[in-house]
Amino acid sequence: MKTSVSTSHPGVKSLQHSVQSKFTRPVTTLTDFEQLAEAVEAVTGEHLNADTLRRLWGVRNDGYATVRLSTLNILSRYAGCADWQTWCEKIRKDGKVESETTEERRLVRSADIETGQEVRITWLPDRLARLRYEGDNRWTVVESANSHTLQAGDTFRCSEIVEGETLYGEALTREGQVYGAVRIGIDRGIHSIVLS
Repeated sequence: MKTSVSTSHPGVKSLQHSVQSKFTRPVTTLTDFEQLAEAVEAVTGEHLNADTLRRLWGVRNDGYATVRLSTLNILSRYAGCADWQTWCEKIRKDGKVESETTEERRLVRSADIETGQEVRITWLPDRLARLRYEGDNRWTVVESANSHTLQAGDTFRCSEIVEGETLYGEALTREGQVYGAVRIGIDRGIHSIVLS
């Protein structure tokens, strides 16, 4: 299930414009974004951090290449739609977006690789893991660097790894104890994937 959207998606820019129009003034300073966050919460009952909005608007230097679907859902509600999907349908019907592009991303599907094959992934700021596919969507962490989340010997289940997207794993197991779900590359997704 997709949990983030590229900030270059045409619907994101359109939503930003609509949110800013409803807010009735430009948002450029930290105070503007704090007031926008308060306005969004007053209308939706849901909180967004001013820094999240600043990154989305590209005001902060560490802006994101993707934005969480949950953030887009909240902003869509502020703009008068039920959720992000409804917002996208609305702007398509209104003729504001007739097509969209997506960048080519490296993708590894467990159904497409052989048992025993390894994948090296990296994510920010300096994390690295080498994973071995065990079959049936199961992966073993062979090597891990600079990560407390994944350690050598851990196992988890995952059907696909997509560059630029958060890796979602289930049934993370360490030394016989099952910890549940794991998310890797939450803010900016998986940085690189190398299949060996």
